[in-house]
Amino acid sequence: MHSEQGSPKPRGAWVFELLLIALWALWVGRAFLNFDATLWPSGREVGMVIRTHYIWTLLPRCGTCMLWNGFVNGGAPAFAELHGAVLYPLVPLFTLLWGVINGTKLLLLASLVLAGWAQWWLARVMGLGRLARLWTAAMAVVGGHLAGRLEHGVVGLVLATAACSLVIPPALDWVKTGRRRSALLLGLTLALALLAGQAYMQLTLLVGVFPAFALYVFDPHCPRRRLGKGFIFTLGLALLLSGVFWAPLLHFLPNFSKDVDPDFVAIQPLEYLPLNLVIRSVDFYTTSTLGRLPYPYLYTNYIGWIPVLLALAALILAPRAERRQLYWLLLAIALVYLCASATLLRPLETLFPAFVQSFRYLSVGSGLAVPLLLALAGWGLTLLLQHLQARFPFWLMFWRRSRPLNGWALVTLPVLLYALGLAYTFGQNWLQTLKVPPEVSQVLDQLRTESAEWVTPPFGEHFWTPPALESGLKLTYVVSPWRWKGRSYPDPYLKAERQSGFFYAPDTSAALEGITIVEDPAQAYASVLTPAGVAACQATALGGQIDVTCNTEAAGVLTVKEHQWDGWYAWLNGKPVALDRDSEWLSVSAPPGQNCFQFRYRPWDVWLGLLGTCVGGGLTAYLWRRPVRDSALLLRLDAWTDGVWVFVRRQRACLGTALRGVSLYDERRLLRVALGVNGMALLAFGVLFILSLQRGSSKSDFVLQFMRAAFVLSALVGGVEFWSARARQRRRP
Repeated sequence: MHSEQGSPKPRGAWVFELLLIALWALWVGRAFLNFDATLWPSGREVGMVIRTHYIWTLLPRCGTCMLWNGFVNGGAPAFAELHGAVLYPLVPLFTLLWGVINGTKLLLLASLVLAGWAQWWLARVMGLGRLARLWTAAMAVVGGHLAGRLEHGVVGLVLATAACSLVIPPALDWVKTGRRRSALLLGLTLALALLAGQAYMQLTLLVGVFPAFALYVFDPHCPRRRLGKGFIFTLGLALLLSGVFWAPLLHFLPNFSKDVDPDFVAIQPLEYLPLNLVIRSVDFYTTSTLGRLPYPYLYTNYIGWIPVLLALAALILAPRAERRQLYWLLLAIALVYLCASATLLRPLETLFPAFVQSFRYLSVGSGLAVPLLLALAGWGLTLLLQHLQARFPFWLMFWRRSRPLNGWALVTLPVLLYALGLAYTFGQNWLQTLKVPPEVSQVLDQLRTESAEWVTPPFGEHFWTPPALESGLKLTYVVSPWRWKGRSYPDPYLKAERQSGFFYAPDTSAALEGITIVEDPAQAYASVLTPAGVAACQATALGGQIDVTCNTEAAGVLTVKEHQWDGWYAWLNGKPVALDRDSEWLSVSAPPGQNCFQFRYRPWDVWLGLLGTCVGGGLTAYLWRRPVRDSALLLRLDAWTDGVWVFVRRQRACLGTALRGVSLYDERRLLRVALGVNGMALLAFGVLFILSLQRGSSKSDFVLQFMRAAFVLSALVGGVEFWSARARQRRRP
């Protein structure tokens, strides 16, 4: 397609380019290379975002006890987490090796590197020149869609943006070439994106970027069957690889409760979202103009006018043979903005109000338009250099036998560096660290208890959370992005109250002053209710490993202020005892005398999901090395995906046949099979719905919403089939 694509690049050159991008990312985020644990990434919500990472600190201490996050608000399953990226592979790796704070710094650096590599990969798939590859990758590293998210310290958004950007190159390469390894890489990167937390970016990827690939399906030379089979295989592989996340999440999903925004106050209108690409005034982002809240991290996507103008150059210079790629980029960018402005979701609000309104900060999804726009700009740069060289030849040779270089690249280089400098300067406003004084630990020492009682730091001040968790405290009534439906927080034994003021960070001495400690002795972590009263017990708690020692004169009921959930088991003096499954807390019968109780969290869903992840990983490694024709397993797998594709096509054909009034025997038989399968699925939905009602769920339960979605999808498919059948009838002579 372009001049540099004519001869294959040596792998050494690619490695050198990737190394340059990594070094550039390390320089941009050099503030995070300081491994002083008292230096935190800046942003008021860092403490809330990274608190899920602390479960990995339990792995060396008590093994599988880390499967229960007992650090905050009464506890919850550790892997059923939508906000944090607790299962992204780099999180446990960096946390176990360098601790939570320094591991978070490395995670941010890795996110910058991954974002640059993703942009380079996309440019390479598009066949862009070396200058375009390196420049767009460098721009992706310093773009406001990454650095700006740290204005609030939302580390997860930086990681999720980089992880979702990494999905786009293999997806484009797969639809263009159909290579087996591209499909495997797509499944792998999609699984990693699903594990990256922050569902905003994943929703934008699935609703905004992926539908744009349908343009390639409309190509008359497109092998639709191959793409359909590949899509089924890739999706299945991604779900298998991320099974350790999906199994606990789906098991716990009916218990999720989240604040909603029925008026979409935080979502910027569609007509204003693209302006964030060229606005670099920090003071402007702290105002409420152009339909925004005064929180820059929700909207910053600055890359500057120069990439935008180069993207416009691609619209003019793109060759006719590559128009489909151009239309894909434009459609993907448009769909990303439509999703980020909630334009695509609002029609679904009447059917699924709680689901749609729960995406309160969907504008952050507009960050996925940046790698697409940079790819378009890099394409425009390559085409512009080719056009100038064709009209005004300008070659440079630095020595006699060297390869001639396009002299216009040196002419445009200062302009490209200027654009890079503007974006770099803008991003450095937030790629900084914050010094946490040691006096914070002195304040937290006053919240220590003799047992495992819950305590509360000053409300809404997230900077207390990391040092409190490192001190072994269990925190309650701390701000959380979601709540456990139908469950309450345990009341604190000790509560820190600030007499006046509110602080986002401990950057002044006043932030550590004016705090009083209020004690409520009645709020024991573990206690036995007897006819004579309530007797407190001594307890130690490490995640899903709780040991309680009680000494009472009469029999009673032991209650441990830890949320009860499937997977908890109890032992009394080494013998299994039954838990009260109807209680909100862990509760068992307690005989008189001195007794030792053990509570262990042993969930089945984690092991089921881990099995799926291991199967997916083994399958990926196996498929990577062996061609389909050399493996009986791969031939059977290909036949299975082919069968699924044929079944889907037959169901569509049966529905269209029925709507057209054709009644051939084979078509009627296939129609009966299709209706039978759909009837069994509907029966299963009905049974699940009845069971959910018996468990006390409301009609807004996810099962009912899923049933509604199934009916809406069926109606849409039927409408499309009816319309296509009528259209075919009109075309007949």
